[in-house]
Amino acid sequence: FLTLVVMLFAALLLGTAPAPAQEEENLTEAERQLLNHYYAPTLENLARLYWKLGKFSIKDYKAIDHYLMITECEIYQRYYNSDVEWARIREATKEHLNNDAAKFSRRFIFIVEIDIGRYDVKSEAFELPHANKFNARTKIDLSYNDSVTAVCGYRGRIEGYPRNMAVILDSPISLPYLPVDKQMASEYLNHVKEHPHIGRKAYLELKITAQAYKEDTAGTDGHLVALVFSQLDKLTIYADGARRWKLYEQDFTEIRDRNKKN
Repeated sequence: FLTLVVMLFAALLLGTAPAPAQEEENLTEAERQLLNHYYAPTLENLARLYWKLGKFSIKDYKAIDHYLMITECEIYQRYYNSDVEWARIREATKEHLNNDAAKFSRRFIFIVEIDIGRYDVKSEAFELPHANKFNARTKIDLSYNDSVTAVCGYRGRIEGYPRNMAVILDSPISLPYLPVDKQMASEYLNHVKEHPHIGRKAYLELKITAQAYKEDTAGTDGHLVALVFSQLDKLTIYADGARRWKLYEQDFTEIRDRNKKN
């Protein structure tokens, strides 16, 4: 029975027999497509990112236990207190992390509701309240997960695994106002007038690629966050929560590609 449990668990984690450790450039096309997808920054996905970025030692069994608590709750609850079975599950997880961390994505998408101010016809731009402005900012707190929801029945801080991250960007971004042409601005303002309960809301979408882990630190709300060096790939602002009505976009990957060619 024990051997069967470990075999099933290894299959769940690995899908196939263990392969040699892979760097990102050695991945298959299917693996690369998964790697290049932008993921929601759930705690499960952040836990994988922390291992991808080398936050933990592969010999850190407490970190492995907490990883399983976050990503494999049912197995954790069933076997954690069975010492012999758990030792084997740890080893299977250790092998999985050692072999497959390169397949974990470092790309994330964050959605933030923002307020926008009045429209200036002359400059063809909406004002942005101070809290929503980007004035040569390089550090951004990106909260997605709350700090009170239980994780595998546990409500406290999980050692080594902050529930959210903050990013230090490789270059500052500036967006002191929101440029929108007059026609689109009129359409947006008419929409707000027809739906006054919505207010002047917009939705900021940030796509980032994490580069390196720096440290755990206190975020703007006082809760622990992982501070990660990152690059901003795309900044988009939508008029609607479904993100179908685009007001503004900056594609930094295209800018970087053009700069490489010049």
